[in-house]
Amino acid sequence: MQHSSTFITYTFIEDDLSGPVKDPSGKTIYLLSTAKGILSPKSTTISRVSQEEKSETAAELYWGSLTKSKRIVVNGNEMEKLLKEKRTGLFTPSEWWFSDEDGNEYYWKELECFTASHRRVATYTRQKRRFLSSSKTPATLSVDPNYSTPAGLDFILVAALMTEMKRKAAEKAGHPNLVHESDS
Repeated sequence: MQHSSTFITYTFIEDDLSGPVKDPSGKTIYLLSTAKGILSPKSTTISRVSQEEKSETAAELYWGSLTKSKRIVVNGNEMEKLLKEKRTGLFTPSEWWFSDEDGNEYYWKELECFTASHRRVATYTRQKRRFLSSSKTPATLSVDPNYSTPAGLDFILVAALMTEMKRKAAEKAGHPNLVHESDS
């Protein structure tokens, strides 16, 4: 997946749900923290790190459990459902649509994010294990600079992580090309 050299690439240093996310200069721009409890649901907090090295919560994802439902909060706004599935054909991958806080619509199709007018604005590269090694190539998110404002990037990052969790769940269930709407 190639993208314009003008895209800004953010790197998930440890994992796609925990650890720092760094910009091309190596500066931490997000801290991801995922809590996994036996009795409590898994939750992920995404904190935006400012120029002054202060962090503020950009998003909270409550993945749900047997007794608690899923919940998504982005920039203090609780979302009933962030991703909405749209099928474009019987044998084509689903599109996962979302809107930012200004009402702009976007969609993820496979590993690329587009505007409603079909302009590619981001590409997600999955974390990979190196052959015959315990080391990994980190996941990355490459974003058009015009969409890298803090609020815009928050929504693109959250939607990318949620879409990746859908892919992982489908793969774990033995259906790598099948992602259900009820997972969002």
